[in-house]
Order: sequence, then C-alpha cells, then structure tokens
Amino acid sequence: MKMKVNFAATGNMNFFLIHKQIGQNQWKPIYKSELQGSKKGFTEWNLVNVLASDMAGEADVEREVRIDFYISQKSGNHKHCGMVSLTLAQLKENTTEFPLTDKKGKALKE
Repeated sequence: MKMKVNFAATGNMNFFLIHKQIGQNQWKPIYKSELQGSKKGFTEWNLVNVLASDMAGEADVEREVRIDFYISQKSGNHKHCGMVSLTLAQLKENTTEFPLTDKKGKALKE
C-alpha cells in the first residue's frame, strides 16, 4: 500500500500509527510513521509501503484497518488528534477520502 496523507494539525511534530484488527476491539500496531513537521496547518508525510498481508491478508479484504494521528509530546503523552478506519477493499476500489473521527467513532469537525 502506498499512502500520502495531508492532516490539519497545529502541533510542531506529528506522526501516525497503522493498526490491524486482530479481534473485536483489539488492534495491533504494524507501522509507525516518521515525525513530520506542520506547514501552514497541514502535515504531509512521505509515501509509505505497507504490505496488504501485514494489514489484513489477501483473503480478508473486509478486515478493518485503523490509522491514528498524533501530535508528538516530549513527555511521551502524545495527543491523539483523530483516526480513520478503512478496509483493503476500499483501497482497491480507489477510495481516497476517509472521515476523521475521534476514538469513539464520532466525526471530527474540519
């Protein structure tokens, strides 16, 4: 999977984590991005390659994948800014926009 993300953020250094679902409400991190600074309120990350088999497996294209966005804090208490949920099937259908939600799945205001 190749991904390039623009994310509105006010923090200086931001990162994201990709998680695969391993059970009901159970997630395993499979990728952590590099720290990236904000420019004009947006963070743009480099393209990343993540294998489909790492996210869900070729046979399970409907398994949910979650991407969580954070503002990095020196204390280690990183601020969660939102998340998106998607499936490999959506990516294969060339879906390019996903709603940003909070941890409870409630849509965040843009």
